[in-house]
Amino acid sequence: PLCVDPRVRRALTLGIDRQSYIQHVASGLGVVGITVHHPDLPGFDPAVKAWPHDPVAAAALLRESGWVDADGDGTLDKDGRAFRFALTYGRNPEAERIALFLQSELGKLGIICRPEAVENAQLYERLSTRKFEAIMLGVWLDPNPDFFDMLHSSQRFEGNNYAGLNDPQVD
Repeated sequence: PLCVDPRVRRALTLGIDRQSYIQHVASGLGVVGITVHHPDLPGFDPAVKAWPHDPVAAAALLRESGWVDADGDGTLDKDGRAFRFALTYGRNPEAERIALFLQSELGKLGIICRPEAVENAQLYERLSTRKFEAIMLGVWLDPNPDFFDMLHSSQRFEGNNYAGLNDPQVD
């Protein structure tokens, strides 16, 4: 429940320098994601613009949602709980580079992200049982994707909505 508040999710997006990721981790190969729709696929709305990298706004949103460094140790806290989580990912060099980048970026916000590499069998077991704090996956999309399984609230317990999104507006 660290990211239940939409202000926290927005803060994470604003606080991660996605363009820097593309330049320094992905060797310049990629574009900043704006929506779940790739810009080359049907359903992409070119009027929607990417949120900027804005760590000041990210910090303000985190404060507004109750996450502050109450004890001065450099880590955000709320209700006596530190903002820390394990980021589980499949063991491979590319995923490790991404996880370490995220750890660094989130650390600048006072968030502790602990990368945890696991074998693919364990990754899929955790996915299917929903036993993870945060998980990183790659998604291979059909040229005409149907996001029902990934995003619809009815799929959050047994479908592919692994993040547990429950939002009538998205449905």
